[in-house]
Parts: sequence; C-alpha cells; structure tokens
Amino acid sequence: MKKSLLFLVLIFFVTTQGFAIGPQFRLSAGISNPMGPDLVKDVYKSGVYLGGDLELGLPMTNIGIVGSVHYSRFPLDNDKLLEMAGVAMSGVDVEGGSTSSLALTANLKLGIGPPIIPVKPFITGGFGYYRLSIGDASVSYQGNREQFLQGDSTDKMGINIGAGVDINLLLGFSLFADARYHLVFQEDDNFSYIPIRVGISFL
Repeated sequence: MKKSLLFLVLIFFVTTQGFAIGPQFRLSAGISNPMGPDLVKDVYKSGVYLGGDLELGLPMTNIGIVGSVHYSRFPLDNDKLLEMAGVAMSGVDVEGGSTSSLALTANLKLGIGPPIIPVKPFITGGFGYYRLSIGDASVSYQGNREQFLQGDSTDKMGINIGAGVDINLLLGFSLFADARYHLVFQEDDNFSYIPIRVGISFL
C-alpha cells in the first residue's frame, strides 16, 4: 500500500511538469486575423503569426506566469481597397501597405482540471506593449507608380485574453493550441486581432 501511494505521488510530480518544473520554452506559429476597427477589418487580410513564450509554473498549482513575444502581419487586400475607392479599372495595382504588430506581453495562465491529466484546457490573459507598424504603399497603373501612404510606427499598450489546450508528451515536451483576443488601445478606434496558433513546449 505504501509503495503504491509513493508511486502515485511520483507520477503526480512527473505529470505536472508543465506547472511544477520550469521554466518551459514555447514556440508557435499560426494565422492572425484582423478584427477592428472596421476599416482595418475591411481592407486587410489574415496573415502570418510567429511567437515565442517563456512559462514559469507555480509549484503545486495550475497557475503559470508567461512572458511572450509575438509578431503578426496583415497584408493589404488590394481588391477590397480599390473597390472601396471606387476604382474599377483593370491594370491598377496597390503595392505594400501591410500592417504589423510586434508585442511583448506578460500573462497569467490557469489550467483547468487535475494536474495529472495529459490533456489540459487553460485560460489566459494579461497586458503588454505593442508596436504597430504600417508599410509604405503605392499605386501603379500602366507602368506609372505613385506613393500614396508613407509608413509609420507607433507604440501602444494593450490587453489580451484567450483559451487553449496543452497536450503533455514524454520527455518534457508538450503540444499546445490556443486563440487570443488582443486589444491595443489607441486615441481613436482601438486596434484588435485574434491569432490562432499551434506550437510545441519544451523544458
């Protein structure tokens, strides 16, 4: 009986490695979807997401502290932009003008369910520093090109909230997937987007 109890305790500590042993490094990639304001949602397409996390679990809890850096890029939708501008001529093309977000965030992560289970849902949220950038944009027609937008960057604060799932594997590795809503505060309309990502965690 004592040996069985000792074995169960040992299994408990081994399988909680995502929260009790750390830190964990997390690499992820996915698709980032622009959500607002309306103009951004209308003229920008979903783009690439790349991210890296450093997670430190609080011992004997389902709580983790996560520092993240991530990059999202949203390409301009030329067809929608020209349609909104009322330009229907063939041969007109818009180049550049992509919008991007480079963010540093600090988050809390709460696992749902007993630590021993290998598949664990979680919720997460926090705040961060966001650098929003827009690239130069030009319009070309019949070999003539004219710049109509000069690139610029701005630094803002924002918040994020999301949910996902961790899938523990052997030897300190795990897979994860999540979606987060990021809201970046601006003077006028706030900028928002939702990355959907998958990744791998390792000690």
